[in-house]
Amino acid sequence: MTNEEKANEISEQYSTSRYFPNDEELAAYSAAMQMAEWKDKQHSVAYVVTSCEEHDDYVEEVFFDIEKAEQYCAKYNNNEDSYRRHITKVNVML
Repeated sequence: MTNEEKANEISEQYSTSRYFPNDEELAAYSAAMQMAEWKDKQHSVAYVVTSCEEHDDYVEEVFFDIEKAEQYCAKYNNNEDSYRRHITKVNVML
């Protein structure tokens, strides 16, 4: 379902007439569209943390906040006894 289809569905719940939209329906549609567009932008980039071991690399964690990914990696990368963690930025398509 597209953002516009969902916004129409939500705004119709507030509609008093299916043929002539009122101010409340238009306001609900506008608010729903703004929320959908904001939500799309929130998770448009993911930060994938991989563990790089001797014979294998694997995905360990996925973050949507770069600072949290960096904090996660730091506790391993600052320890000489741990395998390193690397962050890869990935664009998310919804």
